[in-house]
Amino acid sequence: MTRVAVGHCETMPYLGYLSDLLGRGVYIVFDNCGQYRNLGQFEDDIVDLIRRLLDAGHEKRILLSHDVCKFPQFKRHGGPGFTYIAETFLPKLRAAGVPEASVATMTRENPARWLAGGT
Repeated sequence: MTRVAVGHCETMPYLGYLSDLLGRGVYIVFDNCGQYRNLGQFEDDIVDLIRRLLDAGHEKRILLSHDVCKFPQFKRHGGPGFTYIAETFLPKLRAAGVPEASVATMTRENPARWLAGGT
């Protein structure tokens, strides 16, 4: 299961559910960062959920992505674009108290480990 990444976890933002997945050894992916800008509190709730997952010791199994794949998602068409995570989402995590070391783990170490085979 260490090679499995379960995507769109922001659509099931329940700590118990995600903790159960993580307990099986999978990676969980919050891959619609920036896609729900018009839903108000939703992304702030996801930031809080990620913070709670980090506090529970799941730092090494969380992946982040923006899932930009359609023209309306590009900045030139009014979407969040490819820089949303670096410019907006990561500053929100930092403002919520997520340490820089955890940001590095989620954005560099975890993707490299998962792409290399997940262990």
